[in-house]
This record gives sequence, structure tokens and C-alpha cells, in this order.
Amino acid sequence: MVCWSLSNPPGSTPDEWFQLGSIWCANGIDDKHCLELYPGGEKSPYATGLADIDSQSCLVDTRSAIQRCSEVQFGIHLRAESGYPVWYYRFMNLFVPIGNSLSVLTMRMMNSLIAVGFLFLQLQLCDRRKKISILTAFTFTLFPMAIFLLSSVHPSGWALTGVANGWLFLLTAISKPKLRPLHIRLAWIGWIVCGLMTMASRYEAFLYFAASNLIAIAATYPPTRWLRWKIILPTTATLVLGGIAILRLNEIASWALKFPFQPQPGQNKNAEWISHWVLQLIAVPVESLGTGLIGQRPLIIPHVVWIVGIALLGGVLLFSFIKTSVSQLVAFCGSLIMLAFIVLSFSGRLERDFFNLSGRYIIPLVPFIVGLCIYLSKSPVQLMEIRRLRILAIVLLSVTHAIALHSVVETYVDGQSFAFLPISVGESGWWWIGLPFGPNFIVLVGTLSFAKFLTLIWSTISTVQISVAPSVDR
Repeated sequence: MVCWSLSNPPGSTPDEWFQLGSIWCANGIDDKHCLELYPGGEKSPYATGLADIDSQSCLVDTRSAIQRCSEVQFGIHLRAESGYPVWYYRFMNLFVPIGNSLSVLTMRMMNSLIAVGFLFLQLQLCDRRKKISILTAFTFTLFPMAIFLLSSVHPSGWALTGVANGWLFLLTAISKPKLRPLHIRLAWIGWIVCGLMTMASRYEAFLYFAASNLIAIAATYPPTRWLRWKIILPTTATLVLGGIAILRLNEIASWALKFPFQPQPGQNKNAEWISHWVLQLIAVPVESLGTGLIGQRPLIIPHVVWIVGIALLGGVLLFSFIKTSVSQLVAFCGSLIMLAFIVLSFSGRLERDFFNLSGRYIIPLVPFIVGLCIYLSKSPVQLMEIRRLRILAIVLLSVTHAIALHSVVETYVDGQSFAFLPISVGESGWWWIGLPFGPNFIVLVGTLSFAKFLTLIWSTISTVQISVAPSVDR
């Protein structure tokens, strides 16, 4: 995660200048570094100020062959007044006084540490079944887009962490037989923190959090356990109050109530738009595995990354359906319908434009859907429990991860070559000023660390031996 935090300069992640401007000016206008965009004039609902941010890559004040930190020109960037919750920005604002681009790097590493910390806590609290589900969901959907967002300052990273972990913390806290009191308290704390992170990051993220929790509970508890007044009454009250709050506060839910829509001048008719949605729907979640752009600068991940990623993820899901349960099918199909609706709603909000709909909008739901599918599986064995298949999966994931990391670093250092060759920093190239390590060292360390990481976390799950008895002719 540290290597991914170092893989790109400030402002390279999606909307990062906008997010950095919002972080720098999270506490309002100060007439120094956070200025009014239109003093005394009309205000924009999404950008009402300017933020004075270090737009270079100076970690420490030191001379460089490329440029000097003392010569850094500060950029002026928009800040958000609405459109995102403010609490994420205020938390990140605590790191601004560190100074230079070291403050941006510290924010990225803090977000990375939070994601890794939640994974560590899950491994301490989960039994074998839950471990397989969380590790599968985390491993096979992590890169390139998820790990890129987790190691950035974009609030989508918090949304991803909160939604991907919240449902499993909840199932752990209410599991039977009961865990030790300390573990139960830790699970509840993890669940609450995940909910708060989603509320602080993006408005739709809490809707994802609530929906994923409801789907997980409904799928794991048989209907007979719900038919009691002690459960029906508080559940109904919670659903009603939560539904009212979501319909009033959440933009996606409010948008859905207006369907069907009257097309505006220049927009496609509803029939054309819906058929387009059917044909293009699968492209949005697949983009999170590497088919789309993951930065403002055109950065195309080599196709081998998403081809191998889809093949491995498909293999994992196929193994989980060897012995299918009704709850697994219902939860999986219901989750896909929810995902399809959310993609539809985002397309409607974005001028019905599917071609510019980024996978990062729905990426928090991808690990949840995969993890819940594995958790509900009745299959006698999962793909990663078979030793030889596990070794093959780890090798392929490590190789494609190395390609993804190399592509990101190379693109922002000196342009993209679509080759897997040593990276050189030319006279006009970019690299962190004051960092004693070059880009090739970062790619090498990141590659070896990721391979070791996969080996270590999957070693917590023992493998099984699959043997086929020879037939006997009579």
C-alpha cells in the first residue's frame, strides 16, 4: 500500500485536485489559502472556493536535478461546498500542517492503514468460513482500481472500506454460537466505524452500507427466525425510519422515484436509453478490474490484467456454486439487481452517459457481492482451498499486480509505453523530490510485498487434498 501511495503524484487520482481543495479548505474560507471563487457574486453549488495547494512532489526541501522545492509554484484548485459530506475532509485536514507533498502522502498512507487495519481485525475475529469469504472478496477485487482508491485521498476509498467490511462485522457480532465478549465488542465497534466512514465519505455509500447489511442478514437468517414480534416490530420500525431518511436525503433514491423520465432536449428516449443500459451494464463493474481509466491522466491498464482477473474471479464463483443453496442464489441475484439499478441511476444523473460512468461509483459493492456469495456457499470446497489452484492463483495475481503497478508508475514518471521494461526518469520526468528510492525500486518492492502478502494471508486457511479413487473393473 505504501508503494501504491508513492506510485502517482498529487492530483493524479480521479478528481484528486477537487478532493485536495476540499481537504485544504474543510474548515471554511480563511482569506489566505482558501479564497472565495466568486467574491460578492453568484455561487456555484459544487465549487465555491479556491484552495492554494502544493501541486508539485516535494517531500522534503532538498535540491534536485529536475527542480527545487524552493521553486515550487502553488496551484489554485476548486474546493467543494456541497455534493460530498464534510467529515472526511475535516479528518484529512488534520494532516495539512505537515507541509509540502508529504501531507498528501501521509493522507494516502493513513487511508491505506485504515483498510489494512480492518482486514487484520477481520482475520482475528472470523472463523474459517468468514475468513474465506473476506479474503476472496478482498484478494480477487483489489486491483487495479480498488487498491488505487484505497491508497488515495479520494473519499471513495473510505466508502470501499466501509461497505466491504461492514456486513461481515455485523454477521460476526450476531453470530451463533456467541464469541468471547471482547470479540463481540470489537465486531460491533468495527461495524459502527464502517457505518460512520460511509456516512462521512459519500452520500450514496451509506445507502450501499444499509442495503448490504439488510441483504446479508436476510440471507443468513431463515424466515422462521423472523416471525417473532420481538424481531418484527423493531425491524419494521427501523426499515420505515431508514427508508424515509434515505428517500429524503439520498440522491439516488430521490432520483429513482422520478422514473420514467421526460427526456430533455438532446437526450435519448427512455426506450433507447434502457436498451443501451442493458448492453453496457456489465462494462461498469468490469472496469474496476482494469478495463477503464483509473486516473485523470489517460492511464490504460494492459488488457492481460482484467482478462486474468475476470478468469480468476469467475473460477472462484464457479467453485462457490458447485453446491448451490437457495439463500445464495437469492442473495446473489438480488445483489446483482441492486447493482444494476444503481448503475442505471448513476447513468440518469450523469446525463444518461454510460461511456463516462466510472467503475469507482459502484466499486464498494463488488467485494460485498463476491464475499457474500462465498459465505453462503454450500460447496464442499472452494477454489483457494485446493493447494495447487491456490498457488496458481497467487502467482497469476502477483504477476498481474506487478503489471498494473508498473503501468501506473511508468505513466506518471515519463509516459506510458505499454511495455514491461525498466523505468527511467528523464529531464522532463516526474518523481518524488527528496525520496531516496527510484521508481524501479518501488515497483520491485511493491511486487514482492504483494506476493508475500497473498502467501501470508492465505496461509491462515488450510488446504484440502482432492483425490479421485480409480475405478475397479469387475
